[in-house]
Amino acid sequence: MALSSCALIGSIVRDCRDSAGGVLEIKVKVLPSLATLANDYTVSSGTVTVATGSRTGWYTYYMQKNTALFTSVQTGNAANGTREFKQTGLIILNKIQASIDRELNAVGQNAVQIAVRDVNNIYTLYGYEQGMDITTAEATTGTTKEDRNGYTVNFEGSERVSTPFMSAATYDTLVT
Repeated sequence: MALSSCALIGSIVRDCRDSAGGVLEIKVKVLPSLATLANDYTVSSGTVTVATGSRTGWYTYYMQKNTALFTSVQTGNAANGTREFKQTGLIILNKIQASIDRELNAVGQNAVQIAVRDVNNIYTLYGYEQGMDITTAEATTGTTKEDRNGYTVNFEGSERVSTPFMSAATYDTLVT
């Protein structure tokens, strides 16, 4: 029997309980053109590589502990033969500042790719082909001295493929 292109590819075993939630940092870049994506980005077996020409223009945002979250949810419609991967991101940035306000304004004017490094040193690329957009960016002064003074930023995107992984070596080459 011929192998279908939609055949299962392996088993999933019970894993050790050595994983943790959280995001250490993200790198953000304006979504490149379709031509640049075709020439400089390659996804093989669910892992993306980025050619030298697209490794610049990335800006690093360091996350406070327990303040960031990225998700990818696969949904499908069997009748239509379709599926999508809805991606969301939430980041918290402390201290209302003019420089952060300007940065969020610039990011909000663009669709962006977001490379995520989590606390397990797993690297993923959100908004790979379609980009992610800021849906809300809220600045809050706080009420009492213990309250956050800063920003809560929500991103959303929709992709036709699952969030690709990235090697640490590739992630480390993404620079300003």
